[in-house]
Amino acid sequence: MDSAIQIFWKTAVLDLPDDASFFAIFKEPLFLVVITIMTLQFFNWMVVLANADLSFAQPVTALSYVCVAVMSAIFLRESVDAVQMLGIALVIAGVYFISRTDHLTKRAEPEAEDGLIAERAEHLVVRPVAILPAPKLAPAAPKLKSHAA
Repeated sequence: MDSAIQIFWKTAVLDLPDDASFFAIFKEPLFLVVITIMTLQFFNWMVVLANADLSFAQPVTALSYVCVAVMSAIFLRESVDAVQMLGIALVIAGVYFISRTDHLTKRAEPEAEDGLIAERAEHLVVRPVAILPAPKLAPAAPKLKSHAA
């Protein structure tokens, strides 16, 4: 979805006249498509986060960099040079390694979790905070009388 958003967004921006006002974007149908896909992406992301660890899901979204580069080359006729291809390969490799890990952390059983909390609480050290007396202020300087005539 993110890749589609980026392509539609770029296309919509290219279709705007140079002197377009802010409100002109709402007359451009592609911007409405972008907003719709963003809304769908929001709800999709809620489902993903409910079913996977953030440390797993977020790095996988880096695949959108790959998709955007490929789709930009195909649909927008943008060039992709050797350095970008190397970066794309590294992103794919990184996502591959992350995908080999568990996507959901094993949670402790509720009974065991209470014991874990109690065990962690035993290690907490409460240190008293010294309260220092307020500093003594110097006496106020005497007011000078004005000899204005």
